Amino acid sequence: MKWIKAEGVNFKYIFPNDDIMKEEGGLFKTNITLLGEKSNPSFDFYKTLQSGVNTRLAIFKNYRLKTLRGDYIPLYDTPYCIIWPDDVNLTELDKKVANDCFSDEDFSRSIRARMVKIVLCRNCRSKYMGLVVDSSEVYTVETEKTNFDYRLGSELLDNKIKNYKFKKCPNCNSPFTIYVAKIFYECEDKKFTW
Repeated sequence: MKWIKAEGVNFKYIFPNDDIMKEEGGLFKTNITLLGEKSNPSFDFYKTLQSGVNTRLAIFKNYRLKTLRGDYIPLYDTPYCIIWPDDVNLTELDKKVANDCFSDEDFSRSIRARMVKIVLCRNCRSKYMGLVVDSSEVYTVETEKTNFDYRLGSELLDNKIKNYKFKKCPNCNSPFTIYVAKIFYECEDKKFTW
């Protein structure tokens, strides 16, 4: 795991063979649960995401509590998934991150997503397990001058949403009412492990 800054956003990039992925407790050292769920996805599911051809886990810093001095106390969430289009070479990116020779360009086509139990198609009522992008979860962009710029974080997310090709329902090809970055399987086909 390594602290990096890409596109103005500080986060912990987690490598596929990272020690934090060897035991469940290492990944969840926070009191904040993913999506506000009472339980997180199984650790095996996180390991599957981490070894994906176009997905990596990352822990993002969010400035949520403002002190009396006017600065912010950073809080850390449980892991998000960074997802790229299928044609990315993440083995090469892992090497770049490890050697500090990555650039913003390496992350420009990626988007931060979170796991959801059910993605519902409003048209055919099919239910899927997938990764979604929440348009209200603005990136925390840090600048020299202000330490945190909400406007820049909102612009970054807007640009990523505008340029990302989101998934449609595999059953009827209708667009979802939320931003679905990846579909794993139809819920009737598999049992949830979380």
